[in-house]
Amino acid sequence: MNKDALAKSRVFEKANATKIERAIPNSLKREETRIASKIRNSNKSPIEKLVFLYQFMDSIYSCMAKYIPCHAGCDHCCHYNVTISQIEIAYIEQQSKIAHAPFLRIKSNHHDGSPCPFLKNSQCEIYKCRPFVCRRFASLAATSDWCRIEICNQGNHVLFRFSKIDEAYECIVGQLSLATLVDIREAFPFGMLPVNYRC
Repeated sequence: MNKDALAKSRVFEKANATKIERAIPNSLKREETRIASKIRNSNKSPIEKLVFLYQFMDSIYSCMAKYIPCHAGCDHCCHYNVTISQIEIAYIEQQSKIAHAPFLRIKSNHHDGSPCPFLKNSQCEIYKCRPFVCRRFASLAATSDWCRIEICNQGNHVLFRFSKIDEAYECIVGQLSLATLVDIREAFPFGMLPVNYRC
């Protein structure tokens, strides 16, 4: 790892975080402070709450789009661990019509470069119902090179966090469910592959 390059990237990332902070409308910032309590007090089903959170995240992250290197065709983060809850598994099943694997191992480590099973030709096949962790991650670097699996854990990069969004997610899945997160590769090992092609 080039320490000078990392130091320069951190300077850029800090400045970028400031730009993003200014770009997000105050109305969305206020809504973000209330999102967890709104979901906690809602009578909607867990999946309906999840969809509501996803829709809000789409609104707030759209303000960040022009400041981050994430774009269609960039798939570095699709080779990281992709942990999902039982509620997210149910939502992906509902939207994709693909059943999850019958036996799930808790928190298997796939941070070895293996791709998400829903990654095809550098595109996400379940983008509209992608998990929370996929929506939450956003690099603040000038280039996606720092997201490459070989160097992503080298050095501390500046990340943008929305604490109330995280709290809202925890409200939906429940504290106990956080201990039973599984990797998407365990839940859907075949991705979108038709059932008759599985063996």
